[in-house]
Amino acid sequence: IYVTFMLLLIIQGFWNFEFIFSCVIPFTFAVLYFDTENVLLDFWEKYTNIVAIICLLSLIFFVLGTNLGIVGPTAIYPSNEVGWGNITYRDYFHLYCDGQEAFAFGYSGARNIALFVEGPMLTFVSCLALYYEFFLRVNGTRKSVIIPIILAIVTSLSTTGMLLIAIMIYLKFYDKIKKNKLIKICFLPVVTAAIVYLGIYVVQDKFVSNVYSASVRADDIMAALKCFLSDPINGIGYNNLEGIDPFRSYSRTNAGLSTGLGGILAYGGLIWSAWDIIPPIVAVKRYITHSQYRDSLGFIFLYVALLVVTVVQSRVLCTLCMTMSWLIIMNPQIAKGRLAIN
Repeated sequence: IYVTFMLLLIIQGFWNFEFIFSCVIPFTFAVLYFDTENVLLDFWEKYTNIVAIICLLSLIFFVLGTNLGIVGPTAIYPSNEVGWGNITYRDYFHLYCDGQEAFAFGYSGARNIALFVEGPMLTFVSCLALYYEFFLRVNGTRKSVIIPIILAIVTSLSTTGMLLIAIMIYLKFYDKIKKNKLIKICFLPVVTAAIVYLGIYVVQDKFVSNVYSASVRADDIMAALKCFLSDPINGIGYNNLEGIDPFRSYSRTNAGLSTGLGGILAYGGLIWSAWDIIPPIVAVKRYITHSQYRDSLGFIFLYVALLVVTVVQSRVLCTLCMTMSWLIIMNPQIAKGRLAIN
């Protein structure tokens, strides 16, 4: 069914190799590959190990290269060569790059972006790995994995990433906390208040302290929704940014889009977006009525939350996450809770 819907999009203007090789073909292979729980678990185990290594290397170069200058860049790529934004990137042995700056919690300066062009990309990749390590890994969490991942997200100065870390840690230890009356009475309100405060800070950081950025972000979201409503079934075509421009509140030079889910809605209408919208709707009901499903269903919520604020809709990893979301809601063995090796 999915391939049929994607072929409809291709016929209607999605004839693009990037779309075919990042959204259509990966889904087909993922469904065939993820045929058992063991294979699914093995994939995320290897994925998390790779992400942990990337995060560890990024921390080393972030300290020794970006901040202390002990290690120098091996190449420099100006913005016109990169073809993205107006930032000059410095490359370190093709293992790490820097160049983007950010402001968070009173600090303004270089941010850790690992191998990516911006911090949110690192947050997207790392939060998925962190969730697996916390909630889906059978053999428990490994400090050697969660520490570099958490530090990488923190040094990326992604307030969204920091909020997600706080929520995941809270959920991870919630059962232990509620069983201990002393901790529950004394510390649970404090932790809850801290998460609420961090959430408020994220909103202020994104929508108050940086007025221009906030207006751009809000305008992107509204423009994508208006564009979707103009053709809710088919959308306006793959990566058709020019088609979104008439719906913007004001004109911007080289305007992009800052929401992945908004892009899916605008570009592909319900034919494309239904595949990312249906799983969380089903997951909400099951999360409320079946507590034993919550660990695996939480993955769906995390993925959708990251997709809303990260432009990754045309990446293979995004398609794999969407595939896993469908497998979770359709396969009761996977949705029973923590994945297990028989």
